[in-house]
Amino acid sequence: MSGDIQVDQTGVATLPRLGPVDVSGMPADSLKRMLIGKYAEFLRDPAIDVTVLRRVTIVGAVRTPGVYHVDPTMTLADALALAGGAAPDGKKDQVELRRQGERVAAKLGERARIADTPLRSGDELFVPERSWISRNFGLVLAGVSTATSLFFIITR
Repeated sequence: MSGDIQVDQTGVATLPRLGPVDVSGMPADSLKRMLIGKYAEFLRDPAIDVTVLRRVTIVGAVRTPGVYHVDPTMTLADALALAGGAAPDGKKDQVELRRQGERVAAKLGERARIADTPLRSGDELFVPERSWISRNFGLVLAGVSTATSLFFIITR
């Protein structure tokens, strides 16, 4: 009877032998105790583990943008790894948290655990793109160097 159980938008999970159970708003530890009590009628010493996953959208300068399920014990770097990591032009150190299109002020370091952030299901993690100059710094430096050299040659 093990497996992953999804909770629908109304907060109801359909469980084996128990059928539909409203789990909305229940902390994981309370849900675990309630399920152990209910399954004790059918099983001897049931072992139940509850892990609440958050469904987030990871977009921006990542290799594989999309919707991902993240575990609260994961770090922000782990979550970005699910999306293939930041693209070469992505600012992985400046990830933004967006909720319903609005930016949420939050300090999101790569080592921050998801549980320690204000990230909720339905939120979006946005990886901004580095500027053209920062992506092409060598080209800009070469152009400036060439222009400077030409300036000194012409003005002599």
